Amino acid sequence: MRRLTLLVASLLALVFATSAAASPIFVLTGRGWGHGIGMSQWGAQGLALHGATHQEILARYYEGTTLGTRTGTVRVLLTSGRTSFSFGSPQKISGGGKSVPAGTYSVHRSGTNVVFGGKSWASGTSFSSAGLLSVDGQRFRGKVRIYASGSLSAVNVLPLDSYVQGVVANESPASWRAQALQAQADAARSYALAAGGHCGNAVIGSGVLCRGTSDQVYGGVDSETLSTNAAVAATRGEVVMNGSSVATTFFFSTSGGKTVNKGEEWGPPDISYLQTEDDPYDDISPHHRWGPNDPEDDCPGPGRDCVFTAAGMSTRLGIAGIKDMKVGLRNSGSRVERVNIATASGSPTRTGASLRTALGLRSTWFTIGVLNVTPSKLKSVCGSRVRLNVVVRNVAGVTLQQRPASGGAWQNLAVTSTGPDTFTAVHKPCRATVYRLDSPSATGADVKVRVAPLIVFDDTQPAAGTALKGKVRPLSLAGRTVNVERKRADGTWRHVGSATVRSDGTGTWRANFNVVEGTYRARITPPSGSGLIPGVSPPLTVQFG
Repeated sequence: MRRLTLLVASLLALVFATSAAASPIFVLTGRGWGHGIGMSQWGAQGLALHGATHQEILARYYEGTTLGTRTGTVRVLLTSGRTSFSFGSPQKISGGGKSVPAGTYSVHRSGTNVVFGGKSWASGTSFSSAGLLSVDGQRFRGKVRIYASGSLSAVNVLPLDSYVQGVVANESPASWRAQALQAQADAARSYALAAGGHCGNAVIGSGVLCRGTSDQVYGGVDSETLSTNAAVAATRGEVVMNGSSVATTFFFSTSGGKTVNKGEEWGPPDISYLQTEDDPYDDISPHHRWGPNDPEDDCPGPGRDCVFTAAGMSTRLGIAGIKDMKVGLRNSGSRVERVNIATASGSPTRTGASLRTALGLRSTWFTIGVLNVTPSKLKSVCGSRVRLNVVVRNVAGVTLQQRPASGGAWQNLAVTSTGPDTFTAVHKPCRATVYRLDSPSATGADVKVRVAPLIVFDDTQPAAGTALKGKVRPLSLAGRTVNVERKRADGTWRHVGSATVRSDGTGTWRANFNVVEGTYRARITPPSGSGLIPGVSPPLTVQFG
């Protein structure tokens, strides 16, 4: 009598149950552009379009303030760290008791002296002209003071309203409503007096304004327009007051629907007139909402706009092995204060501001979307269940898809919800298959599962000990050779017989050879291009008794 023992079939599945590493895709969407504190410029235009006066606009964004009048002179850094620059005027240029004729000159430094037009002046000399002075071809009102300590610097010294004329045209479109431009003029005028400037140093002194976004964008005379100059003239000398002091009137492009408390976004001290405020008409801005589905390029870098692979996110943030990210805390203005990050080795956090800087986001009002599909195994056998664990968070319109690894059309798979952001699906591939998550916002990473043929011995075998038989799936392997091997005492395997898979649609095979007691296995190598890897059966133990 012969007794055959077939080892548990799940053994093969255990061999192939290789853990699949997570490969998330992060999708960033958000609202607004800028720091969110004070006046939203697009919101001001929206209010003006709805009939608000410039006084009403300012009162909304700087709550509790009043309007007053101030005059004065401001200083703006035009250039610094130079070895030379061009300087000129259509009229005579005078300074330090000397003058040169009208024209354009190359300014150089000799020691600590300023040299041009064949003459020399002490560092810090103030130059004026009956015509407009130009630096690097750009014309400016007022005077220009040139310093030559270490390197050359030029500072524009001019009346407050002349400066504001060169700001408003660069901070708001000239086509905007007059009331929005007038609100911008008052905000620019007030900021110039209250902020003190961020470009001062030991050579040129403190309180010098930068001509870029560190303070306000200032372009001089050539940037001025009729409508923006009219707004400055209509509000001449008008400033925003907090009690008896000029208010620091921060402003920015787009709020996304709500400004933010200064103390919450930038830290103490809290400022009474810079609080979180609803901004109902900011939605006219092209940056009211941003992300991968709008026409703007919102996040600098390669690939789909505002979509980051796990590896790309790790590189940008300097955190190895990022597996997941969630917003941990928001402030009253909906801006992100803390992001919680999951890695293989820990749970670091980052501030919303640091993420904005690292990723080049428009604002700290953002949402982190996640797409991730993880198969239960990366190797399977034909017809075996592959469980697909899916995470979809803060991304709309997502479908789970599969297709053969060799190509073809993507097919949708049904999923079952297992939690607020988690889903599962079951698939039984019979060739190498790739899976992905697809949405209008982003397409997740392809995850490939390799597949081996199902090859098994039958439960019952020929009684005479002259053959072993079994079956193979898929049926497309008809005509392929099955090799049967017996295990040696040293653990290696020896070929003892072979068979051909029948072509009658049964997928069966029979290897005729002298069967002795021992442990056997069957192997099959699929043809190239079949989408299958070589398959090995569970072992069969043959005993006679």
